[in-house]
Amino acid sequence: MRVLSLVLIFSVIFATKLFSKEIKGEIPSDLKLRFEEYSSKLTSEKFTELLSFLGYYINYEDDNEIVVQKSKLIRSINFKGNFSILNSQLLLASGINIGDPFYIDTLYKIRKNIEAFYKNNGFIDAEIKVDGDGENIKIVVDEGLRYYIDEIEIVIDEDVKSIKIPIKPYTEETINKEVEKAKELLKNNYYFNSKVLRQDLIIKGIRRIYPLDDPIPLLITLIKGGVVIKPVIYISKGEQYKLNIKNDFDFDNMSIKKFFIDHFNTTDKFDIRELELKLTEYLEASGFINSEVDITIEDREIFIKIDADNYVRSFDINLFINNQKNSDLIDSNLKSLILSCQDDEAKKYLEDKLRSEGYEEFAIKDYNIIRSQNSVKGRIVVETKTPKTIKAIFVNGKRYETKKIYKLYPQDIDNLRKEIYQSYSNNCWITGLNVEKIENESIFFTLNCSTPHISGILSNTYEVVNKIKKRFFNDNDTLTTSKFEEIYDYLLRNKNSEKVSLQQFNIDNETILAINRLKGKENRIYGIFGYDSIDRFSLELGYNRFDILNSGRTLSLSVKKSYNETSLLLSLAGQKTIHKIVDDYLAINLKDRDENDFEFKEATPTAISKITLDNLQLYVGLSLSYLDIYKTSFSKYYADIYEKDYKILNVPLKLIYSSKDFESLSGDGYFISISETPIFTKDNTIVESRGKFEVFKLLPKSPFLLKLTAELQHLSGDKDKIPVNYLIVLGGPQRMKAYGYRELGFKDPITNATLGDKSLTYSQIFLGYKPIDFVVIGPFFEYALYGDDFNKMSIAKDLGLELIISQKGVGFFSMSYGYAPFSPHRGSNAFYMNFGVNF
Repeated sequence: MRVLSLVLIFSVIFATKLFSKEIKGEIPSDLKLRFEEYSSKLTSEKFTELLSFLGYYINYEDDNEIVVQKSKLIRSINFKGNFSILNSQLLLASGINIGDPFYIDTLYKIRKNIEAFYKNNGFIDAEIKVDGDGENIKIVVDEGLRYYIDEIEIVIDEDVKSIKIPIKPYTEETINKEVEKAKELLKNNYYFNSKVLRQDLIIKGIRRIYPLDDPIPLLITLIKGGVVIKPVIYISKGEQYKLNIKNDFDFDNMSIKKFFIDHFNTTDKFDIRELELKLTEYLEASGFINSEVDITIEDREIFIKIDADNYVRSFDINLFINNQKNSDLIDSNLKSLILSCQDDEAKKYLEDKLRSEGYEEFAIKDYNIIRSQNSVKGRIVVETKTPKTIKAIFVNGKRYETKKIYKLYPQDIDNLRKEIYQSYSNNCWITGLNVEKIENESIFFTLNCSTPHISGILSNTYEVVNKIKKRFFNDNDTLTTSKFEEIYDYLLRNKNSEKVSLQQFNIDNETILAINRLKGKENRIYGIFGYDSIDRFSLELGYNRFDILNSGRTLSLSVKKSYNETSLLLSLAGQKTIHKIVDDYLAINLKDRDENDFEFKEATPTAISKITLDNLQLYVGLSLSYLDIYKTSFSKYYADIYEKDYKILNVPLKLIYSSKDFESLSGDGYFISISETPIFTKDNTIVESRGKFEVFKLLPKSPFLLKLTAELQHLSGDKDKIPVNYLIVLGGPQRMKAYGYRELGFKDPITNATLGDKSLTYSQIFLGYKPIDFVVIGPFFEYALYGDDFNKMSIAKDLGLELIISQKGVGFFSMSYGYAPFSPHRGSNAFYMNFGVNF
């Protein structure tokens, strides 16, 4: 027995070793051990999929080992020669990104994707050359001219037809649609062999009319321009056939002609035999039996000979809805199904037809069809009624309790299903939830639900794995649907994770989460240009860099120049996830600013903790500012604070709540922010209070978007002891667009420099029109009260027009013009243009 036991033990060990192959190759030791474990548990296809997902491939495999090689990761993608299309647009079109694995066909796919993008946007002569060593890819573009069309001319033998269309980029798809229409018209006149002979492109000239939905940036397109052409397509009719239909019964030959034309392809004998079968099926569905169809072609004449028996000459079906006769719903499709004895299909078609007509609560009470040799008679009775309330709900045989009341009609059942799905998604991994049956005012659901243990989280970047573990998982955790959705939502919501992939691989009652294709770095260049009514300009240029894979490091640099301000700002920041709901931020800001009669030099180190609870975010922080204010012109007003060194301690406390669907330009949603910031100086204690509410609402069944904004801001303490850079000013592209930068606010009575106030209320209403998803244009109205005391406030009002173009991952562009037709600032106006480009 002992010997037998030892044999069994060694057999188990040997079998385990046998089925778990050794992994070799360029692979980290931690992943090597995990891959050896998973190679024996996953199927060959799933294991290969997992390797590929994480950027590896199998170079060699035998019974004992698997040699794995790391796919080269694309480190740089460089574009050259693309004047009209941004790098970011071509990057999206290419289907790849930095950090993606490099495969054998990567260069080919990039070239084909970019060529297709150019041709679909009117650059029909574009040539693309792609080269790379697996890590660095170079894409050289010769765009050629961009072609637009506003007219297509079709020449059929000697007949010329000109088709006017709204101006759009030239594409083969647009031409092919018009060609197909012309060939269909010829087919209806029995020209079955028409063909396109050639296509000529006639240049009409350069015109600067461009469609609103043009995805190419409008300003760049206006600079380069385009060529308007007229495609001329020459089509040969071919031979005209005659159609001769012979039958021995009373039937409308027009319907047979239409069916024949719609299904005729060629005169090939195999196509003709197939067409005979289709026409036979069509006749049987129309009430014939024993149908025989013979199609022959002689000297450009097509003979269709049809023999059939027992054609139904009489069709008399009455449809009653709540005892009211309604024959309009018995259309040709329903008639054909009844004639061909497809009663189940006829009922289903009628039910769909009733729903499309707005009948949500109905039942087919009577379906009585009487068929004889030459007639079909009968009646169908439909009753609409108030649906019964669902009295009992069962999920996998167990009673499910809900506080809501649901009725037995499709929309309520669907809402109930969503509630059950949401309820169970917190407890298990859902792979299916379906209605099993409905009987006696009870509804039964079948739920496929498991609780797989998470055996590992794999990624091509350890930093991401560490963040996900800290934020979402405890030891011995299980995967649930809601947790999977939370992780995916977290990765997607991060502004630099646009191409993230998340997948789970099941092994019995365990699962592996794999994360890949995070966009590691993002760069943005932005600019703001302003010009107001008294010939004063402002210009701000900036650069941002963000790196999610290295603890969320950011770098910001901006330079600003206006009539009353020159400034340089440098900011460095880092983020670290220390708990599943807590992120810590460390930052330092360096600022040098000349404004009006002041020169500011400031250095501010800051530490902030962010606590996230669903849609609620709480910020608690501490910052210390070293501020030097120097007076550059003479004024006795506030003289005691003009030249001063400050050490300022800020303790910000901020609370933000936003709905999940809150996002500019898309969807409905709202945003609420409340903050209190005590500010301690050597001589004074100030409290800055802020509140902001913003809501976006897409108006139902219309392309209009309504945006409402309200803000409240107040500084406590003696004004003559508040550092001047903390005082509140208005004017610029963010608040009060009809005024120059920092134009509104209390002014120095001697130098007329804007100092600012202690209190502000601000509101804006914007009604935008969305012709396409990423474009909004519309009027706005702004109203502000500002001063030192809420009882004594100055008023500013303006209105204007704003255009916003914003595409995620590409950038944004906006223009606004504001005008103040109201006293006391009547006539003030300003123009602002903002842009940002991601790369």
